[in-house]
Amino acid sequence: MPSSPFPSTRTLTARLSQILGIVGSTGGRVEVLDRSPEPNTSTFPVEVVTCRVGHSAPMTLLCKYSRPQRCQLPAWHRAHGHRHGVAYEAQVYRHVLEPLRMTTPRLCGAYEGPEGRSWLALEYLDGCMPIKSVPEALESAAAWIGRFHARNEPRVSEPALQFVNIYTADYYRGWARRTLAYARKHRRDCRTVEEVCEAFEQGIDALLAPPLTIIHGEFYPANVLLRSGDVHPVDWESAAVAGGEVDLASLTEFWPPEAADRCERAYVNARWPGQRADSAFLRRLSVARSYMLLRWTGVSEAWRTQEDTSHYFGRLADEWTRLNDARPVVN
Repeated sequence: MPSSPFPSTRTLTARLSQILGIVGSTGGRVEVLDRSPEPNTSTFPVEVVTCRVGHSAPMTLLCKYSRPQRCQLPAWHRAHGHRHGVAYEAQVYRHVLEPLRMTTPRLCGAYEGPEGRSWLALEYLDGCMPIKSVPEALESAAAWIGRFHARNEPRVSEPALQFVNIYTADYYRGWARRTLAYARKHRRDCRTVEEVCEAFEQGIDALLAPPLTIIHGEFYPANVLLRSGDVHPVDWESAAVAGGEVDLASLTEFWPPEAADRCERAYVNARWPGQRADSAFLRRLSVARSYMLLRWTGVSEAWRTQEDTSHYFGRLADEWTRLNDARPVVN
């Protein structure tokens, strides 16, 4: 019988004492009052924990746990260096998010133990829903990430943030070349895929050009929560230094053009107040949209079944049409 991915209550109590910084203090011990798995998670064990320190009022935490080294994550999760795990996410909260004091969940503490085990304790945001269930909130999310990018653009050179992953030309090219390799296994004639990948590789310089900032990396509507009208992005293990248009492309990837247009305007107004989208921005956004598709097709799981294969060949064909219908960008 497999062991539980969650710690025992005794271990949880001890670790929360360390995480909350009360070991050896006279403020009272941690008492776990309630705990339950968070159902809307997949890769890492996550639970909602209500606890109390001494005689203080109860607090509710979202506790996220890495897996021991002997329990390897599936190969697709790291996504060729795209995702970086719980310990990395804790650093992002501590060094990137906490100083900004925006509407991300507050970091309550983190723990790093043996066998690569890492714990992350965050403020639990009750009563939230993902904005994918509230389409009218998309523009608010676009504006939020625009402000986040604006505030982080001058921070990318700070010593405390040098741990943040950086998207390089090799990183981007890898997605195109993996896509092409997988596609060729399933179809002899891949001219359309080849042209999409070639066009993307020719556009990589646009994503590497300033202004760069710190991005969320997976700014999908499922990772953006809404509560009382406020936007709360979560799941930051893919944060990176890159072009902000990557986040905008991921937010609007599956939405109609009119919704994407509104989000683009909201983003530009928030990141560069008083300015309009220029040709450089539109070029970067176009390349970022190609990148988002290649992120899906550049993993073997996209090609597991005939249905998946047909779906992604169709999407790549649509991308080829989009690229050919796009008007030339005037520099």
